[in-house]
Amino acid sequence: MFKRKTIYITHFSICFLFLAGIPCAIHSNETILKDGITESEFIAFVTNHLSPFKSAKITYEGVHYIPPSSSKEGKSTNGTYVYRRCGEKQRKDIHWLGETPDNHYYVYDGSTGYFVHLDPGDPTIRSGPGFTKMWMTPDFLSFYGSNLDHFITKSFQILKIDPEQKKIRVFSDQYMRPDQYYEFTLLDDHHAYWKQCDVVYGDFVDRRVICDDFTEISGMLVPKTIHIQRIGKDGLYDQYQLKLIEGQVNNVEFEDGAFESPKDEHFSHRFINR
Repeated sequence: MFKRKTIYITHFSICFLFLAGIPCAIHSNETILKDGITESEFIAFVTNHLSPFKSAKITYEGVHYIPPSSSKEGKSTNGTYVYRRCGEKQRKDIHWLGETPDNHYYVYDGSTGYFVHLDPGDPTIRSGPGFTKMWMTPDFLSFYGSNLDHFITKSFQILKIDPEQKKIRVFSDQYMRPDQYYEFTLLDDHHAYWKQCDVVYGDFVDRRVICDDFTEISGMLVPKTIHIQRIGKDGLYDQYQLKLIEGQVNNVEFEDGAFESPKDEHFSHRFINR
């Protein structure tokens, strides 16, 4: 078991130019993972590259697939996923289609997470520590592939940087169990982005996110296809597959209250303390 406070870095070399004391990447949208990269250089590179993208709205067509097992038949459900971001605030809307449509969304106002169920018969707002914590997980947090800055700052720490494999490993004692870590595989030639993330418990991968076929939207790289898998010790439990429909980056206009818990008195409020 590795020590939580140890950073594993190989060699020492300089991958940044310094102008007036401010680190500036040699190629701000290209590579940085080379032998000798330090933790501070890597953090500066990623945050410097991703910081211009403060607002975005990305829409995907999605399929949720549950494979057959000995106790149940396989099942798939189609829907639409809409991801919004405005600075630290984020929102994820899910619209399930089919015989029993279901509309709900998750919102993070910068400090607290909420679940809002738009059932006409029982509109509900749920909150609690779990609804905030889920915004700190790579398989739930919006903007897959382009949110690496979220996991290398704040309450997260880098445990390991592997330039050869193009991987980094991160941990948070605030949001994760002691035997858990996230391992990101970075996108080739664009090391501010990631193409795969494994959520690891002990010696097995519990969840995995795979981003494929990135396209550029107003300077930001966005994956056209995303696979979100819950795996566990017994194999694949279920999978979400998302296909890009459209995206807007920067200068995005959001409706009033888009990143807040609804104030409508018709909603019932439930606090879940876990």
